[in-house]
Amino acid sequence: MKYYFVIYLADGIISSEAPMHCNILQSSNKILKDNICHKKFVFLQHGITYLKSQTRASSYAKGKEAHPNVIITSSDKESRVIQRMLGIPKERITKTGMAIFDDLSYGHLLNKPQENILVMFTWRPYELDVEPELTTLFKIISQVTSILSKVPHSCNVRVCLHPKIRKLFDENICGFNIYDGKISEVLSWANLVITDYSSICYNSFYQGAGVLFYQPDLIEFENHVGKLIPDLDEYIGHRVDNYDDLNDLITDSFNTDGFIDIKKFRNEGFERRYESINEFNDSLAKSRILNDLINRKVI
Repeated sequence: MKYYFVIYLADGIISSEAPMHCNILQSSNKILKDNICHKKFVFLQHGITYLKSQTRASSYAKGKEAHPNVIITSSDKESRVIQRMLGIPKERITKTGMAIFDDLSYGHLLNKPQENILVMFTWRPYELDVEPELTTLFKIISQVTSILSKVPHSCNVRVCLHPKIRKLFDENICGFNIYDGKISEVLSWANLVITDYSSICYNSFYQGAGVLFYQPDLIEFENHVGKLIPDLDEYIGHRVDNYDDLNDLITDSFNTDGFIDIKKFRNEGFERRYESINEFNDSLAKSRILNDLINRKVI
């Protein structure tokens, strides 16, 4: 009760999630719901918006309940995308860098043994009613882990599933255990991330990891979700859309000692692309956000 009383009296909400996430007990009280929805909302974001489409159906779009009074971005590129896709006016967008990156060590993985691989693919909302073994997600993960199980290497492999579909799967896939720990911890562990449409790629690359994008169902995914944001020359890693190319790339990923040859996944071109999407690496985003909100008289 005290928690909801504080929420009710608050002038605004500063959060990396939509305001209604404050309703932790899912109260059906209409007065409380209306109170939360009509508060000033500063959206810190929980990931860089520069991969999956955020259509006008998004809860953050103009006219929706989570349309922010202020939104934090990490680059001019991201700002333009958010303005166009979500209809958020330019004056509500502030480019300060995301607070989450202040707590990450920039490039730290480059100084560590290149021995950890994370397989992490995004969930497909249009397949939630499909039997697990028949989903595109299961097929893709099986393909990747099958290749990794056949290619000689000395690396550790973890498979991480989105919480929305984790319960649909057993404890391992193709002999590799499913990781159920904190996402932030496994992203700080992985030297190479194999993914598809997940914005976690930007968190990983920031920390020094390489990224490999496998998108065999691209046409179907875009038909359901919308066109992906990056152009072909904006991806921060190799992008493949078929099994044979994936097999060749993974097979050629390891050095003679069986560890990841990180230079094949991180080069100057990929780094320049990343820097145009996330312009900050100084761990001062929180300070910039605070100053901006003070200047706006939000706080």
